[in-house]
Amino acid sequence: MVGGTLSDIASKYFHGVDLGAYGLVTSRVSGHQSLAGQEVARAWTPGRSVPNDVVVRRSLEKIAYHCVVAEDTHDELVAALRTLRGYMSPELGWGALIVPDRPGMRTMARSLGFELDIDSLPYLVTVAEWEWRLERYPWWEDEGAQSVTIAGTNGKVYNTGQLETHPTYTCTVSDTLATGLTFSVGGEEFVYTGALVNADVLVIETDLPDVKLNGSRDFGNTSSAAAFPTLAVGSNAVTKSSADFSLAVSFRRRYE
Repeated sequence: MVGGTLSDIASKYFHGVDLGAYGLVTSRVSGHQSLAGQEVARAWTPGRSVPNDVVVRRSLEKIAYHCVVAEDTHDELVAALRTLRGYMSPELGWGALIVPDRPGMRTMARSLGFELDIDSLPYLVTVAEWEWRLERYPWWEDEGAQSVTIAGTNGKVYNTGQLETHPTYTCTVSDTLATGLTFSVGGEEFVYTGALVNADVLVIETDLPDVKLNGSRDFGNTSSAAAFPTLAVGSNAVTKSSADFSLAVSFRRRYE
């Protein structure tokens, strides 16, 4: 079989579970290679036929699998479906989806249900088919994060993906910083004004902004003017207010 073994192609990991190992086969799928659209705020200038569009966000993309499960007996089929319902439930929320045609990548997806009408399963049938629908983030990203550490007062981080990405910054303090610290990435500056001492660890999340000092949330000492810098595609210049803290930049490259 071209492109991998049957077990490779059957494998679909959702929330860390290989659904192919539980008998799930997908005969067709849509949404893996689709390009997510954009949601825009549209305004019209009187007398003009061309809209003024401002991009608000990228749209979530839909995935649809045509699923097939076959067992030797009807009882075994019902048991397999019962197991799969637990692993494909909307109650799981957002989780990583890993598929064979996006090697080395993942997306975050959410199940939209398990629409299998039991009336379509006469009591002697041993095969079930249905459509499983999910929504996913409008990008794919590295399955594993990479990290770059800036030890001195300046450096560079290279984002070789196709899209801007939101990193996690970890500041590990090696001496007393009585007035806090700052760092900037691509001209965007994060400012922390609280006193820090040796071995303090400050973690800054940028996708859903969050700041934690030694594991506890600490927005109180974060300047109201602080930015949460993203990584643009290409080279990103990094500057730090002091060499008395190291800055680890952890990120996953994003792709269309």
